[in-house]
Amino acid sequence: MQKVGTIDQKVGTIDQNARTFLQKVGTIDQNVGTFLQKVGTIDQNARTFLQKAGTIDQNVGTFLQKVGTMDQNVGTFLL
Repeated sequence: MQKVGTIDQKVGTIDQNARTFLQKVGTIDQNVGTFLQKVGTIDQNARTFLQKAGTIDQNVGTFLQKVGTMDQNVGTFLL
């Protein structure tokens, strides 16, 4: 009977360990969810950044066109 009691205790321990393991897996699962949300946020931020970079690029183009116009005006002025 003592051996049966020991087996029963060991099964109980295994059961607890299984529960602990499943809780940890649940925590990992939540952390993966959080990680994926953060990756989504990074992805959105990258898009926003690229949109802003595109705007900066356009502004540089506009600036260079204006410099070209000023250059022409200086040429006209010098004539």
